[in-house]
Amino acid sequence: MYAANTVSVIYCLVSLVIGWQMSLNLSPRFSLGMAINVPFSVSTTFTPWTTKICTLLEPKTEFTRRQKIGRGLRLCVNQNGERIDNDKEINQLYVVSDENFAEFAAGLQKNYEDDLGITFDGITIQFLSEIKSEKQIIQTTLDDKQIAKTIELNRTTGAVDDCGVVIAPEKIAVPVEVAASGADVAKIVETIKTEGKVDESTLQAVFVEIKTSVKETIPADVLQETLEEFAEAGYLGKNNVPTEPMKKSLKKGADALKLPERAEYARQEIFDFLSNQYTTPDVSNADNIKTAIAKREVIFSDPFRRLWDKIKTKTYYKIELNDDIFKMQVLLELNSDRWMYVSPVQITYADARIDVKASGVDATSGTEDSMQTVESKHRIPDILRMMSEQCKISKRLAAKIFTACGKHNEFLNNPQVFLEQLIATVNKVKARMEVTNIIYIPTGASWDAAQVFDKFEPKRVNVKTNAVAVNNSLYDYIKYDSEKTELRFAEKIDGDKNIVLFLKLPGRKYTISTPVGEYTPDWAIIKHNVYGKPDVVYFVIETKGTKDDEQLRKIEDAKIECAKKHYKALGFEVVEGTPLVDTDSKYTVKTNYKDFALEG
Repeated sequence: MYAANTVSVIYCLVSLVIGWQMSLNLSPRFSLGMAINVPFSVSTTFTPWTTKICTLLEPKTEFTRRQKIGRGLRLCVNQNGERIDNDKEINQLYVVSDENFAEFAAGLQKNYEDDLGITFDGITIQFLSEIKSEKQIIQTTLDDKQIAKTIELNRTTGAVDDCGVVIAPEKIAVPVEVAASGADVAKIVETIKTEGKVDESTLQAVFVEIKTSVKETIPADVLQETLEEFAEAGYLGKNNVPTEPMKKSLKKGADALKLPERAEYARQEIFDFLSNQYTTPDVSNADNIKTAIAKREVIFSDPFRRLWDKIKTKTYYKIELNDDIFKMQVLLELNSDRWMYVSPVQITYADARIDVKASGVDATSGTEDSMQTVESKHRIPDILRMMSEQCKISKRLAAKIFTACGKHNEFLNNPQVFLEQLIATVNKVKARMEVTNIIYIPTGASWDAAQVFDKFEPKRVNVKTNAVAVNNSLYDYIKYDSEKTELRFAEKIDGDKNIVLFLKLPGRKYTISTPVGEYTPDWAIIKHNVYGKPDVVYFVIETKGTKDDEQLRKIEDAKIECAKKHYKALGFEVVEGTPLVDTDSKYTVKTNYKDFALEG
């Protein structure tokens, strides 16, 4: 449906009728399915339905060009007259320009850069503090309130005496609030019976897994690390104004943004916030815009149903860490050459000469004395509380680690610096062990294909920058994220006669939860087995390119390791280089199509 605001130059009968209706203040009646193309030159505004502008008058001045575009950019409304605010698939403006398109786009883009790119304040902690992230918190030990309620309840029931010793095991109980939180009641009761006591020490030793989601602002120290990472990556210019490298990263997507490890959990929220503030409207040649259509014959086909049945099952994960093994791994890390020695506070003395002259203030640096250690008194922080809260471990385990670390002199040298490094080390080891010890369990629920693929609605794609035409997929065009890896893979796979069907899995719709963030593999494939038996085999594939940022590589590798365990729980083979013998499905990571073609 295309309709003009008002018509000043008329070339067809339809536009005459529309102009007549508008001049009488009559809303023209359109319905979905009516294709009305109207050439016009905008001069005034009437309704926000403009989606095409054909500039029949030469835009000689800057004001004229911006005026026409500005009117065209008014938001669309639906059939009920309601504004469509957030759908970028609908809010598209097409411009037929009499200027050279490249010059027109470059000029318009420069206008937006000038108006939007430098008028914002620089990126500061206060600016980023507006970001709210939904963070999943996994509580692994009972908190003080839950422990107190458990002790009180068991004294009330007569299960324990005043000293907390169990005298009536059959009366041991767990508070309703604790059971409702998702804690393993049977494990708590079993631990109490084994230890023979209900006290703080016993209950702190019980491993629980209570998951809660909270929406909170990102801590100031994490935001400070984020700013430092941005500065190191060349994202910030004078007054912390975003630079071109940041804007390029934002255009590439959330995964391209360089962030510190502690900010990974909020990657998508940080990306969305910065994109909304700093990305400029995407101006592209309409000749390159195509509509990707889902094929009905594929949607209702047996191969699509079978492939989706293989990959649709959802899972949840649980992690059980052995405290003794965990402590040993932390101590090994603390005693490795990766630990930076925490020295006493030192200051450097130097002299300088400052002359105040008529021409201004002149400063000259003098000689610099050697560094001297300063004897200073430090306020000892609450070590166990800070380790427990920031590492999500029990105070009992925190005490064991600190007691056995053998670095107490370093702690006294500078408690704050020591504790920051200790917490970072514990979290690094914890993340590594979580990936190693993670277990995925099918939930019984599954992804609905219609929801994952947005009800199979048509999608606009750009064949010049991020889409390619294909024959053996759900849509007649697929979008890719990487020219070097995904585009080449798509072209190769579409030309392989053994491929029955392949899908590009959409991010944020089909996701696997991991301790280091959500993960979406690239492809789901059904193909004829070149080795004969079984007839067809199913693959989920990650096409792995190279990442310049070492931290991003580590995170991506951790997600892949978790994905292997997810698909293994669904019956997939996950060992690289292993032929499909006892199963007809496999999750694999490939850097090129040739390696995959030999799989099955």
